Amino acid sequence: MPIRSFLLLALLMLVGCAAPPKVTQSQMEIQAYQSHEFEATKRQAFDSTLSVLQDSGFIIGSADFDSGFMTGKGTSDSRYDFWWGPMNEHVEMTAFIEQRTSSTARVRLNVVSTEQRKSTWNPSQDVINQEGVRDPKVYQEIFEKIDQAIFIKKNL
Repeated sequence: MPIRSFLLLALLMLVGCAAPPKVTQSQMEIQAYQSHEFEATKRQAFDSTLSVLQDSGFIIGSADFDSGFMTGKGTSDSRYDFWWGPMNEHVEMTAFIEQRTSSTARVRLNVVSTEQRKSTWNPSQDVINQEGVRDPKVYQEIFEKIDQAIFIKKNL
């Protein structure tokens, strides 16, 4: 009986430590909130997206109007973690802008959160964890800023 009690207790402890299941989103759900159509030309949408990224503190890595693709990296935030030591965190973003009709352009954003720290076992090697931001509110806020920038560009 004591061995059964021990096994039951061990099993309950393992179940109690299990992480809650992650809510998975389909590719279509993700693409739906990562994309937005604007009443604008590709040039207006491209310039406005670039402007919003710069105003938000992103360092533009590349921007090519012909392909409609741009990349940006946010400033790093350093902190000290008790278990892992010094950690650097930053956000990276890509944007793809395409002309849909003569009067509408579509912008698709992808925001990725990056965490970088030194390896516990090999201090000369970095451990990098990247995770896509899956909060629709983040994308909605960016699209609102792009919409405001487009409005200003149209009315200047």
